[in-house]
Amino acid sequence: MSNTNGKKKRSNLRDKMTSVLEARSLGEEELGRWLREKGLHESQINLWEQEIARALENTDGRGGRDAKQNVKIKELERELNRKDKALAEMTALVVLKKKLSAILGEEE
Repeated sequence: MSNTNGKKKRSNLRDKMTSVLEARSLGEEELGRWLREKGLHESQINLWEQEIARALENTDGRGGRDAKQNVKIKELERELNRKDKALAEMTALVVLKKKLSAILGEEE
């Protein structure tokens, strides 16, 4: 259910961004006509512009966290691989020691 809500929010924000860009590209006279056609006020365009700026700031901050998390994940994966290799080596040494003991007839 939250996916649908997220899609609606992104779609709504995209529509607002399109309207803001369109409004900002118009001259003063054209803007007044455009606002009347759309049933909007210039204050709404200003609010939408601020909303878009906040959304972009939040996206940038999250991207930084995601990058840090990815680095941490890679670091943990490398450490896990190193420990897996060490465990495999120790297991091989224990098996070899047992086989050697069996061949030489020594008791453990």
